[in-house]
Amino acid sequence: MIKSATYKRILNLGNYESKHLEIAYEVREDEDPLIKISELMELTERKIREEQATSIIEEITALRHELRKLKTEHREILNKINGNDSTTDDGDIF
Repeated sequence: MIKSATYKRILNLGNYESKHLEIAYEVREDEDPLIKISELMELTERKIREEQATSIIEEITALRHELRKLKTEHREILNKINGNDSTTDDGDIF
């Protein structure tokens, strides 16, 4: 009977960096070890990517903010070129 299970995951982050996560679990007698092993694997896969997912979301948010600024700047330049100094145009450029 299986008494313990360990699952280790190494995630390549690029730039010669990697992240290691190893989780161990003691299987009780009343538990199905195969189910617990699957749960352990799922937990490890989810946890190793949490920080990376947060980082990606933050980068996307920053890029969206930058895109809004660029759209505003583009709109202002177009208005100046067309002889219209109004910057309240709500039309979407892209």
